Amino acid sequence: NVGCIQFFSFCVFFPLTLFPQTWQWVESPAEKSDTNIKSNWCTDIAVSSAQPGEAFAGGNFNNDTLIWGGFVLTLYPQSATPNPMDCYLLNIDDNSIIHWAKRFGGKGRDNLAAIDTDSSGNIYSVGSFGKDLYVENDTLPGYDTITNTNDAFIIKHDSSGNLVWAKSINGKLQQGGEDIH
Repeated sequence: NVGCIQFFSFCVFFPLTLFPQTWQWVESPAEKSDTNIKSNWCTDIAVSSAQPGEAFAGGNFNNDTLIWGGFVLTLYPQSATPNPMDCYLLNIDDNSIIHWAKRFGGKGRDNLAAIDTDSSGNIYSVGSFGKDLYVENDTLPGYDTITNTNDAFIIKHDSSGNLVWAKSINGKLQQGGEDIH
């Protein structure tokens, strides 16, 4: 009975089988927003083949604060961008323990579209960003920060959540990463 993880609106985790099932646990972030109704959602998950029982989840949020376990993620200080959005990446085990959570984003509407792992347990994230993207101490410059055309990103973290590298694909037209395998 090999389990996968399925996400719904607020990142509900449960084992998925072809037969009736019993939920083992559910995990959802706490959120705080000072203005209007905001939201968060999970866009992809990846199960680690290098670390049995470990999974990684990635998604987007536009709450002022998003709390996963004891990890507090705050929205990047925005300019006048309407409906800003940042990305998150987290590590969770099969006992519902969140080991780490990371936020990356910038002053634009940033979108994490997909994640995957390699045989060494590294995590790769792809998506799009408007304006500049700040990933820990690294900055991916946007091609056109005035008209806010989107650029694509690919980011590699190790299994402990440490940034290995971050790359962008820029151009005059819309760019964006949609999937990774």
